[in-house]
Amino acid sequence: MEKQTRKAVVALSSVLMVCLVLSLLGTATFAQETEWKRVPFTEGYEKYPPFFFITQIAPQGNKVREQYTQAINLELPKIGINADFKLLEFGDLINREFNNYYGNEYQEEGFDISSFGWNVGVDPDPFDIFHSSSMTPKGNNVTHWWCPESDEMLAKARVELDQEKRREYLLRWQEIVADEKPYCVVYIPLNMWASVDTLEGFNTIQWDRNYFANTWKIPGKDTIVFSSPAAVEGMLPWRWNSVYGHYLHCQIFETLYLIEDDLSLGPYLAELGTPGPTIVFAPTPVDDATIESLAPDVKKSKVNALLAEPVVFPEYFDIKLREGIMFHDGVEMTSEDVKWSLDACVSPDTAFQGYGTFRDCYGGSEIIDTYTLRIFVNMPHASWLQNVGGVFILPKHVYGGLPITGEEAATAWMESDVNRGDNVIGSGPMIFDSWEADQYWKMKKTPNYWGTPYGISEAGCDFFVIKLIPEREAARVALETGEVDILDTYYNLQAIARDIEATPGLMIHTQEQFGYQHLHFNCRNPYLANKYVRQAISCCIDRQGIVDSLLNGYGVPGRNPIAVPSWAFNTQVPPDPYDLTKARELMDKAGYRYYYMEKSGTSGESEEAGGGLCLGTLFVALLVLGGSVLSYKRAI
Repeated sequence: MEKQTRKAVVALSSVLMVCLVLSLLGTATFAQETEWKRVPFTEGYEKYPPFFFITQIAPQGNKVREQYTQAINLELPKIGINADFKLLEFGDLINREFNNYYGNEYQEEGFDISSFGWNVGVDPDPFDIFHSSSMTPKGNNVTHWWCPESDEMLAKARVELDQEKRREYLLRWQEIVADEKPYCVVYIPLNMWASVDTLEGFNTIQWDRNYFANTWKIPGKDTIVFSSPAAVEGMLPWRWNSVYGHYLHCQIFETLYLIEDDLSLGPYLAELGTPGPTIVFAPTPVDDATIESLAPDVKKSKVNALLAEPVVFPEYFDIKLREGIMFHDGVEMTSEDVKWSLDACVSPDTAFQGYGTFRDCYGGSEIIDTYTLRIFVNMPHASWLQNVGGVFILPKHVYGGLPITGEEAATAWMESDVNRGDNVIGSGPMIFDSWEADQYWKMKKTPNYWGTPYGISEAGCDFFVIKLIPEREAARVALETGEVDILDTYYNLQAIARDIEATPGLMIHTQEQFGYQHLHFNCRNPYLANKYVRQAISCCIDRQGIVDSLLNGYGVPGRNPIAVPSWAFNTQVPPDPYDLTKARELMDKAGYRYYYMEKSGTSGESEEAGGGLCLGTLFVALLVLGGSVLSYKRAI
């Protein structure tokens, strides 16, 4: 059988070769004066098979995010990508991304493309989201994207104390991201909340930055109900890192520092830290001569491989707690509680990977006295105090028996009383009262709140309730009927803002946002690993149309992951155009061909020269066309 097959192949090859020779001899004029040309697939894209298949995911609750994801999804077949769309519960989406340690695709319980929102902060530090060392589970780089120059710019920017140099690093970094496109920023919205017009004390900065509701009050009402489109995942402030969880946690638990109305760092549980003596931090060991050249009065150095170059920075900061801070069970907070809380958050077994930057900065601590803690610097950071001061402080005497390292730690915390809503003890202006899963979370005012003597407002209402209403229209009706008092910004109220403003008894609150809405890619997906594919997808996004139609104009088209109000925003990076022709050109650069081969002849030739085609010529055509089809289906 094998011999017969070989004979057949040889015979067929001989026949085809003869035909080819005859064709060349018989149509010499045609061969000389006829050429093959590329004819692009400009119309009827649906007639051709897709290059590959991917799935886009988005979390439930944010209606504009759902809508823009679906709109983009409908554009992708026009550039040869078969795209499915899945709307997931927020917890499922988080699990697929932040527990996706190996870059699994959607069909493998991971993701391909996700719609999400990030906030890189008032003082932007994108390191924990974009640096290769921050790939999940250590940090928030869920895309598994890696770029050496990006890493270099991020590493330099996060430790540079000279603001102008730091800005230069971040400007260059935005240019890199605009080219590489691990993220496609879709738009930067205007934060917008709707409330009854009798609500007093709503401070957009304090809610947007610190999630403080303690100043809110409505005359004649003892309860304020806040409507949220997504659920609070759990009571553990360290394990849950979503904004929806913080709505609850920030009323019950507190941090060392807060963001003031002018966006500067201010004291909360503690006074701002006092720096100790400076030392040299370097990516590799340095000798005495190098140390002296950097800082003549310094005799000490410390190695941290995350640094791009040597930095002179304080060895530690002394943090002094306010006296008289009382936990809800009547026990005073001390430096023991602060040290234990910081040590617990260093452990990825205990705390969410969102604390990655804190873990890089924190070098351990030692107790100086009842109210003073010396916190050592592990890695210099331009916002070191802000990162270390953003950890929730929990009472050691209540939770100290739970393990903070090892395989059993995560299970122990997830199954603890606090995560079930029992024995939830913090120091904030609100005490946890009750909850009903996926319905509401209720808090009550803390009696004799410790912060009042220090000028920190106690709760302005007796009860504060977070009510889950996933759909925007249902939430709007609840506001109009008095069932709720304020609607969350993540309902994307831009589409109905003018109607709300025209409704008697209701009002709109706005605030420039430092976050952005985007698509991000799993760069371990073999198709999405190609930057030209990512660039092509970005050109399928009608950003201005989304802002105009879905946001009612309340936003700006997205350019890059640093928000427009930031001092570090790069104005020279334009938004990608909505341009399907350019998108197809980019797909062509990626190796996906948008043309077929067609022969053309010179006018005036004989019928044979212009249109004659023997078997040999047909074989050549099929060979060329076959090669183009192979290119059409192959990723490079």
